[in-house]
Amino acid sequence: MWRTGANEDAKHLGLKAFEAWKTKEYDGGTGLETEFAFLAVWPIVALAPADDALQEARGYLRYLCSPWERALPPDLQTIVEDMVRGELSCEGLQQALRLSRRHRLV
Repeated sequence: MWRTGANEDAKHLGLKAFEAWKTKEYDGGTGLETEFAFLAVWPIVALAPADDALQEARGYLRYLCSPWERALPPDLQTIVEDMVRGELSCEGLQQALRLSRRHRLV
């Protein structure tokens, strides 16, 4: 949706997916944790410049820095960590999105 310009719907669904997929505290049930939230992060971050929400995007990018079973590729990890710790810009987000597409994460 976010690629077709349906920004409001894309953001709503992205936020809903993030909440459903983010890591939950172990509840003694199945022991399975859903860690697919990183899939929802990229569309949310892609919409940040249009929504004038760069600082909000930083919080979602921070989520990508968590220790995952499958780490981000090193070039993408570096850019994401730089945006979390330092300067966050539309250009930096675009570069990260291009790399995430190249690595087939989006």
